[in-house]
Amino acid sequence: MSNFSLLQHIERCTHMNQLRLIHAKMIRNHEIEDVLKVSRVIAFCALSNYGSLDYARRIFALIKSPNIYIWNTIIRGYVQSSNPSEAFALYKKLLSKGLIPNNYTFPFLLKACTQLVYLNIGSSIHASTIKYGFEDSDAFIQTALAMYTVGGIVRPFHSFKPCCGEPHG
Repeated sequence: MSNFSLLQHIERCTHMNQLRLIHAKMIRNHEIEDVLKVSRVIAFCALSNYGSLDYARRIFALIKSPNIYIWNTIIRGYVQSSNPSEAFALYKKLLSKGLIPNNYTFPFLLKACTQLVYLNIGSSIHASTIKYGFEDSDAFIQTALAMYTVGGIVRPFHSFKPCCGEPHG
């Protein structure tokens, strides 16, 4: 199966049984080390309505050196799951392996903080975002504002009153 064909099949999956067959073919054809292909399998499993986060985690555990895209995908999957706190354990593991998070990592973690109202962890994530230089990304700003708003630290934008009078015409 060509790269294009395999990727098309993954994108067209509507059930885990289909994905398992594709995954089995990847193993049989020694394509399981192909980062692009395995990242698509994990993305389907972790993020699709038809996927299985448990299956994604099992595949993830077998990857020798997952790249940051794969880490972010599995973190995002947990943020969207009924167990968003697992995203923090994955983040700690990512750091323990000496990997550097990127501008996508932090908004996912902040979203989990918002869902769980974990302001202390969120503040720590915010500090890490600054440390790594991603505090200016739009996604970070939006998710940080949402977290601090839900936590009662910042009032929603629509509740702010203008500090000055109407502009003079």
